[in-house]
Amino acid sequence: MSTSASSHPENRDEKTRESPRFQPQICIATEIDLHWLKSLADEHKHELGFVRRGALLRSIEAQCLLTAQYSGAPLGFVQFHHRRDGQTTIYNIVVARNSRGSGVGKALLSGLRMVCITLGQHRIVLKTPVDLPANRFYETVGFVLAGQEAGKARPLNIWRMEVLSHDCANLEERT
Repeated sequence: MSTSASSHPENRDEKTRESPRFQPQICIATEIDLHWLKSLADEHKHELGFVRRGALLRSIEAQCLLTAQYSGAPLGFVQFHHRRDGQTTIYNIVVARNSRGSGVGKALLSGLRMVCITLGQHRIVLKTPVDLPANRFYETVGFVLAGQEAGKARPLNIWRMEVLSHDCANLEERT
């Protein structure tokens, strides 16, 4: 995928992003996406830390990375891992700064929930530094704060969401 100026999310028409019909396309990432995935991760080092290209590639190969795009412009991604015990762990979730608040994060989580339901996973877990605004987002979309732990550089909140096939639509209805 090209990350030329015309397709980069910062250059999209703001009216399109704010339109009530704005619905990002959620897809399983492919190797073609690797360049923009790495670029977006690098733009968010404060939130994500350093994300290695090889880790993104392994997630792509395992089909454990979903992308959000609109009219070919990259908007965000969620990188995750399915455990055998039915838990899915989110390693990274990021939405381009100019696309925050437009439903992209909710769409990524909704897509992940659908994948989890299909595979019989029953819980999604993630950890995030306590000082990031993303904590409010997780609570808004239905994650429950399960505790805190010490991180390498700062304390982390541990968030959990139960995945139930009969309430998948609830994520779309929140907020």
